Amino acid sequence: MKVMSKLAWAAAFLVLTAGIALPQGLGHGRRAGREVRKEVKDLNLTPEQKQQWKSIRQKHKGSTEGLRHDLAEIDKKIDAARKNNDNAAVESLTRDRANMTARLADEARGLRNELRSVLNPDQQAKFDQMIDKRKANRKRATA
Repeated sequence: MKVMSKLAWAAAFLVLTAGIALPQGLGHGRRAGREVRKEVKDLNLTPEQKQQWKSIRQKHKGSTEGLRHDLAEIDKKIDAARKNNDNAAVESLTRDRANMTARLADEARGLRNELRSVLNPDQQAKFDQMIDKRKANRKRATA
C-alpha cells in the first residue's frame, strides 16, 4: 500500500508541476488551465522569453510523450492483473510504474529548471512562489 501512495503522490506531483510548465493546461481541466495561464501571465514574460518557453516545452513534450503512453499501458496491465488476482504481476508492474513515474518526475524537474533559467531574478522569485504555492496546495489536498 505504501508503494501505491507513493505512486499516487508522484503522479500528482507530475500533473501539478506539468501545469506550471505547460501554460496550455492540457490535461489539467479548464479551471487549472486558467489558473496556470494567469500565473504565467503574472510573470510578464517578454516576447523572447515566451518563444524560449514555447521551444523548451516542445522539447520536453517530445521526450515525455512516450513515457506517458507507456505509463497508461502499465496502468491497464495493473488493472488486468488485479482483476485476475495476480499479485506477483501487480507488484512487478507497480515497480515498473514507480520507475517510470520517477523518470517523468526527473523530466518535470528538468523542464522547470530550464524554464526558470530564462527568467530574470524578479521573475524567478515569482516562479518559485508559484511552485511553493502549488506544493502547499498539494499538501493540503492530500492531508
